[in-house]
Amino acid sequence: MSSTLRKLFGRTKQLTQRSAIVQNSPRDVNSSEITQESPNVWSTPEEENLPVAPTGHIKMKTLIDTLSKLTLNDPNLHPLLSVLEEIFLLFEGLELSVKGQEHSVLLEEIKSVCASLDYHLNKPSRVPISTLAFQGCVQLHFTKSLQQISPPSNTDFILQPDANYDFWSFLRDILAGLERLLINSSFTWTKEDATLAERRLNAMPISMEGIYDYGESVHLGRARCLPGTRVELLAQLGNWAQDYQTRIFWLNGMAGSGKTTVAYSFCEQLDSTRRLAASFFCSRQLPSCRDINRIVPSISYQLARYSLPFAQAISSILAKTPDAHTLPIHSQLIELLVKPLNRVKESLPCDLVIVIDALDECGDGMLDFIVSLLSTTKGSPAKFFLSSRPEPEVLDKIPRTQLFEIHIHELGQTMVHVVKEDIRTYLQTTLSRTGFVSEADIDQLVERSGVLFIYAATVVRYISQSSDPARLRKILGLPTDTGRSTQHLDRLYDTILAPALGSGDKDSEEAKLILCTIVCALEPLSTSIISELLLFDERAVVAPLLERLVPVIQVSSSQVASTIHASFTEYLLDANRSGTFFATPTCTTRG
Repeated sequence: MSSTLRKLFGRTKQLTQRSAIVQNSPRDVNSSEITQESPNVWSTPEEENLPVAPTGHIKMKTLIDTLSKLTLNDPNLHPLLSVLEEIFLLFEGLELSVKGQEHSVLLEEIKSVCASLDYHLNKPSRVPISTLAFQGCVQLHFTKSLQQISPPSNTDFILQPDANYDFWSFLRDILAGLERLLINSSFTWTKEDATLAERRLNAMPISMEGIYDYGESVHLGRARCLPGTRVELLAQLGNWAQDYQTRIFWLNGMAGSGKTTVAYSFCEQLDSTRRLAASFFCSRQLPSCRDINRIVPSISYQLARYSLPFAQAISSILAKTPDAHTLPIHSQLIELLVKPLNRVKESLPCDLVIVIDALDECGDGMLDFIVSLLSTTKGSPAKFFLSSRPEPEVLDKIPRTQLFEIHIHELGQTMVHVVKEDIRTYLQTTLSRTGFVSEADIDQLVERSGVLFIYAATVVRYISQSSDPARLRKILGLPTDTGRSTQHLDRLYDTILAPALGSGDKDSEEAKLILCTIVCALEPLSTSIISELLLFDERAVVAPLLERLVPVIQVSSSQVASTIHASFTEYLLDANRSGTFFATPTCTTRG
């Protein structure tokens, strides 16, 4: 950033004098005329003809000095100090190069905000500014605006009208960010307020498991995209997050196409720049993540963590309507999201994003949720990213007047070649360590995967479990003819389960009981609970048999077992797909 600034505004002092002459007069004037007309503009305390720092420069320097002292006890202020030091480079002598009343007013406003910030930051009772509040309010405005400036190599660009437009737009963005920071720094919040808000928020049905980076998320099938994959889609999402067009991005894709991985990576991308306001990852595997009535309260809870003004606003609303979370989804959105957001929108960045993944895993409420979201959040300072399986009936019921507010991306249906190349990259990276998978083998596996990342991921788990070339040959020997869309995946699951469940001996029967118990429970189960339910010895029976099922069952470090993906659960619960491996509630009963 510093090198860019120096390139943009190098030789500022020399340029400032010329800029003042050219821009502030319609005719040619020399330096003596300026001195006569404006005797207080120039001063030469050390070197003749060097401009003295104007008042705006002084006020920003005072603010920086204050921040330098405060950072000793408050490390959250370090990012703010860093950015203001960068802006300080621009401000040095800048007031002397303004042209027109509008620009003068802009600089006066920046001076005023700096003075107010300095005042509030020096108050002994000030509320600490969180890193989230700062970076969301200021740093992004600064960085994004700086990236939009494309100056010529000649440093005289400030004198050029076209360049001036970008430059002053940049300063307006800086002012907007500083004003948001001022709102946050002048916020009053007592310990009693915080305690009361915490109590009211905790009274709602919050799902911590729904947050994208929840501690056990890796065991819930959540992971980031492999480097070098999904690059174009993530770039598209990044651009959408910053534009001012559609406020809802809806990612569609069939089971196993990698929606959750994309959503997770997008959350990381947003979180790194403090634009992730909240996230909720739905999952049939967890009761708290498949209840659609937990989504809005959980998002509201996270927003209260992100923004103290929002926390105050939602606390006030919950004081009047403590049971807001029991209302229909439409009313929940209004009370717990729209109202508090609108109250504090001036304190929030304009490019916040809320991510909701796998909305279809919350049962039949998806249509109502999306329609309600569209009708209630117009004008909201936050944008919404949704992912789900394709649901044509949902689109049919959305009013046509609102369709333009949704960007719909069908994962796997567009740019199929890109998806296949991403799958190729994934397979090459993960299977290269085996030493026996050739490029020709990779080609075949890519074709069998189609656009389903879950197929490729399951193949990797299956082959890597024993590093046995025979497993690769089994997969490549499967028929390639397809009937239903899930045929390749079903045959892969058949191949994995056959050795563990198909022999008909005692171990196979016990393994099937364990598998059926996990699937029919519809939530992760600890190995100790499985042992108690089936009266199996945990160490001697349950643990070894789960080891057989590693390609399709994952066991966390805390010994909690769950299926690797919803597509495997659906396969087992569909007799037409799983055949002899079909899981019914009665299969969990020992005969």
